Amino acid sequence: MPNGVQFNLSYPDITQSNRLYARATGLIPAYTQTLAKGPTQYVQGVAPKYLLRGLGSHVWDVDGNEYIDYNVGIGPISLGYAYEPVNAAIRAQLNDGITFSLVHPLEVEVAELIRAHVPNAEAVRYCGDGTAGDGALRPYPHPDQQRRHQRKIRVPGPGSRTLPP
Repeated sequence: MPNGVQFNLSYPDITQSNRLYARATGLIPAYTQTLAKGPTQYVQGVAPKYLLRGLGSHVWDVDGNEYIDYNVGIGPISLGYAYEPVNAAIRAQLNDGITFSLVHPLEVEVAELIRAHVPNAEAVRYCGDGTAGDGALRPYPHPDQQRRHQRKIRVPGPGSRTLPP
């Protein structure tokens, strides 16, 4: 019987997870496309390896075990999984199409909302993978400013370098 969210005397049965893990061995490097959510990040034999679904703050693995997701989708799931207003907005947009070859009006609307609610946000740049374009946060001066910023950003680490503004 799958474990539920309660005090459990036994470790969860993760037989199906282990089967998927075996199939991924040698097929997917590190077993995942996102290292932060890979099975190697958690306790072997205790933590789930593959999640199948989520609702609110709870997730279920492929074996049917229920967990509270303290990782919240590696950070971005602030409203919980399967939050109906978000799901409805996604369904509506799917009906109109996604991933267009030109800019969509939502990009402007979201950028305006971000700038209105984030102190000192003068401009917005979207990145598909969350890396902030080469792992550095770059200053983007507001176009109305007369003075050009000449700030440089130092990127620490091996082969560190200074990026131009």
